[in-house]
Amino acid sequence: IGRKAAIKVLRREFSEDAGLVSRFMNEARAAAAIGHPNIVDVVDVGNLPDNTPYMMMEFLVGEDLSKRLAKGRIPLETAIQIALQAGSAIVAAHEKGIVHRDLKPENLFLVPDPTTPGRDRVKVLDFGIAKLRGDLTGGSVKTKTGSLLGTPQYMSPEQCRGIPDGIDHRSDIYSFGIILYEMMCGAPPFVSEGLGDILLMHLTQLPDPPTMRNPDLPEWMEKILLKSLEKNSSDRFSSMAEFMAALESPMQASMLTPVMRQLDRTPGPVRVSALAAARPGTWAPVPDMRMTGVPQGTLSPVASNATPVTYVPIPRRGLAVGGAVTATAVVLLLVYLLFGRGRGNETAVVPSPPVTQ
Repeated sequence: IGRKAAIKVLRREFSEDAGLVSRFMNEARAAAAIGHPNIVDVVDVGNLPDNTPYMMMEFLVGEDLSKRLAKGRIPLETAIQIALQAGSAIVAAHEKGIVHRDLKPENLFLVPDPTTPGRDRVKVLDFGIAKLRGDLTGGSVKTKTGSLLGTPQYMSPEQCRGIPDGIDHRSDIYSFGIILYEMMCGAPPFVSEGLGDILLMHLTQLPDPPTMRNPDLPEWMEKILLKSLEKNSSDRFSSMAEFMAALESPMQASMLTPVMRQLDRTPGPVRVSALAAARPGTWAPVPDMRMTGVPQGTLSPVASNATPVTYVPIPRRGLAVGGAVTATAVVLLLVYLLFGRGRGNETAVVPSPPVTQ
């Protein structure tokens, strides 16, 4: 009929893997179920004569967001427009019980908007590893505990742990927050050549404040970014719709109080040993007397009979205080060792490092 189409074909050597074939078909099933203008349109799916699966999609002319980001930071207004369009597609997916699980710049494709010259229309791609729920679960991929699905730089902490049952729509919120952070700041919050390093950063390290990387960024946008990047999924936006509402309303966003930065300003009683051992901008485990049993939202499992533990960020200014107190204790110990040994059986008491606020 004279219409161009894009055809995706699964590599022949993978066509015998039932899991990969199922994941490939997930993309067609998920995209068709959502039916949103900001999601790539799948027009056909089937098998070639040699039984290799194929998918036929609308042909898009433009560039993906990663190529746009290679040119530098994206202006605030443009970044918000891109985010609102892509976010509306993810809202629709979540309403259908579909979690994307692989949101990244390469999966956000920008095409010229035919209705508004000079602006982009966003198309969300690749629901191939989407987690389907409800009526769409038939034939979907069963992810084994310990397996990692996603792209490391954009994976949520719960994805990094490899526990599939802990992944829900809030994982997409985290990944989307990283994409937005990259658009605003020019780079993702966590970058490393090693896979293990990146996973550890997602689990334990605080992102740099966005205004540190882009001083022109308004405070309300920083709050949105930090809220979306909370380590504990329960501290993030409760839904993608709430995330998008904050983007549309700076006044509403200015009322946000990200837990991450609240703790950064008032870390509470942290033992000097934990403080001195931690690097600035990382998280340290401390007893949390407010909790009982196994605490919700801890960054590592805690046995039911163990002291509840929570993780608090170590502020950059706190390390100097911790180091000074520890140094004082070391000096006192040296004084005792040099001058206090010749006093018979007397017991020397070396003061323990005090608790630091």
